[in-house]
Amino acid sequence: MKIAIHAGHNPDGKVACGAVGYGKESTLAREVCAYLEGYLPFYLDAEVVDTTCDNGTSANDVLKKIIQKTNSVNPELSVSIHFNASATHSAHGSEVWYYTGNISMANLGNEICKELEKYGYRRRGVKPTRKLAVLRKIECDSILVECAFVTSENDMNMFNSRQIAKRIAKGIAKYYKQKTEV
Repeated sequence: MKIAIHAGHNPDGKVACGAVGYGKESTLAREVCAYLEGYLPFYLDAEVVDTTCDNGTSANDVLKKIIQKTNSVNPELSVSIHFNASATHSAHGSEVWYYTGNISMANLGNEICKELEKYGYRRRGVKPTRKLAVLRKIECDSILVECAFVTSENDMNMFNSRQIAKRIAKGIAKYYKQKTEV
């Protein structure tokens, strides 16, 4: 199985680098992707390809490049790593988005949410959408994981990129019914 993973934004300091709060989305998402690239083959017989964009000229260009790069490697699954932000600092927890109607990805999202909840994050749920290009235009099963809120001091105090990546990998492995325990 081939899995594409990507941080959803440009690197810090560039246009479209994502949310900033008690942490920086771009930095944190890249950390999670780096660990996820190592964990997925451990838990699942998978080839992992990082299709993150580091040179977008705008938010739309970043999306376009991620979509093109991901589609060019012909994966069976695409996992987009993100972090949420909110004007109200009380918002916290994890959620997974999938393309409306793709019930199998809702089930995958549920497994990931269960794992992130075990780590201690509030379960915000698995949510359908038709709006996100990274789900709509990538030509394979796709999910977008909002790991935590960068605007939540509690979420960021609890955050550990290695542990989050491990939980996401375990959720994916459980969904695909492959080896799930060390």
